Amino acid sequence: MQKKSNSNIQAPCKKQSTQAATRMTIKEARQNAYRQLSEAWEKQKKTAGPYAQKPDFFLDIDVILQELLQVERSFLLAHNETKLKQKDIKRFFALIQKRSRGLPIAYIVGKKEFYGLSFFVSPHVLIPKPDTEILVEKALELAREKSRKIGSREVQAKSRCLRVLDLCTGSGCIALSFAQEFYKTKENSPPLELFMSDISLAALRLAKKNTKQLFPRSLKKQKNSDKLQIKIVRSNLFQNIKGSFDFILTNPPYVPTRLTDELLLDGRSEPRLALDGGKDGLRLIRQIAKDAKNYLKKDGWILIEAGEYHAKEVAQILRERGFSEVAILQDLSGQERVIFGQH
Repeated sequence: MQKKSNSNIQAPCKKQSTQAATRMTIKEARQNAYRQLSEAWEKQKKTAGPYAQKPDFFLDIDVILQELLQVERSFLLAHNETKLKQKDIKRFFALIQKRSRGLPIAYIVGKKEFYGLSFFVSPHVLIPKPDTEILVEKALELAREKSRKIGSREVQAKSRCLRVLDLCTGSGCIALSFAQEFYKTKENSPPLELFMSDISLAALRLAKKNTKQLFPRSLKKQKNSDKLQIKIVRSNLFQNIKGSFDFILTNPPYVPTRLTDELLLDGRSEPRLALDGGKDGLRLIRQIAKDAKNYLKKDGWILIEAGEYHAKEVAQILRERGFSEVAILQDLSGQERVIFGQH
């Protein structure tokens, strides 16, 4: 992200007025904020769920300061004696107050990085997680293999379009990262039709905002722009989906209801609608597996993110529905996370 000039930061001067002397330095603001967050954490952890972990508060503080002052973190560390304006101090501690109540830092600054891209987020969608990136990586691997066939005589001309559906798209991070990387790494990629669907209208508004950010109108003048079509559809799973696809990607609600209750005790404020997968967490996944083959082309692929506690069960569900080449991928911490299979 290109940072603006730091004109709203004032360097210390030898002679200070009474008003200026009341201003905090960056160092003092960081220390005071850390104390405030730590004290709030000590109170919250008594009632927080078993999955609550103490955050890296200094990192959170610096993310807020970076966004507020539009500087890099290196500036904060190198200029910790720089004084802040009163308006910046007031705004800073208002945001720290939100963090002290448990609101995730991504919701406070309104953005989160995923697959090297910055996405707008809000409490209407899940915060993109690094572990989900392996779903995108595997989808890209399979798509490149598919595109080689599309470019050969193996595939008829009328089928030389890659169609991808992202169910439960949320912020759109999976679908849009896929599209961005797919065209960045292969010049002769086939045309891509990208469908992003969700039952939440608020989530779709955010997905549209992210689409406009990553694929603005000016892209039409650039190479491959005529090859990409993005459609955003409000749908309860496959209810309003038409046609067949080469890939179905999905990170559906998969957390068991009881576990969802425990997770939300830590004040994370993520939407229950995007977390709660029913009593055993598999209610939507079973439905997706049941209907997916009606929307996949022959040799098409489905990739599903699920919980490490039932990944093997998801794999079995796919096998029972007639999918082949079923396999499980581990996330960054070695937990079973993504299950995929072929029609």
